Amino acid sequence: MWHLVGLYTGQRLGDCARLTWQQVDLVNRTISFVTQKTGKALSIGLADPLVEYLSELPGVDDPRAFVFPRFAELCKNETAPLSRSFAEEVLIPAGLVTARTKHHASTGKGRKAKRHVNEVTFHSLRHSFVTMLKATGASNALRIVH
Repeated sequence: MWHLVGLYTGQRLGDCARLTWQQVDLVNRTISFVTQKTGKALSIGLADPLVEYLSELPGVDDPRAFVFPRFAELCKNETAPLSRSFAEEVLIPAGLVTARTKHHASTGKGRKAKRHVNEVTFHSLRHSFVTMLKATGASNALRIVH
């Protein structure tokens, strides 16, 4: 259910996977990011379902601990393993994408052939977040920048 952070904050895959407990303020219902891609500091209000989910996670003594240690480890050097995990654990079981075979037969097209890209990815959650904001009548700039 770690993907709820992406859905309810609109943040990128790596930023969600590397989320630490010191970034989460359940009392004030906010989550803070310094985005890896742009370096922007953001403080985002937490939606009720995300507060409930985060509140149910086991507590830790170290505020620098990752909220999702398994996913933080998966994306230590790159986010590709995390993208695969998201597809395997969320998208494929939901029937949103089809599983790719582990071994592909040669098409004879070589490396320059166009890659198959799934239409639904973790990035789709960013679009869902904006859609939900618009549905509430909120401005796209509803984030508080520190």
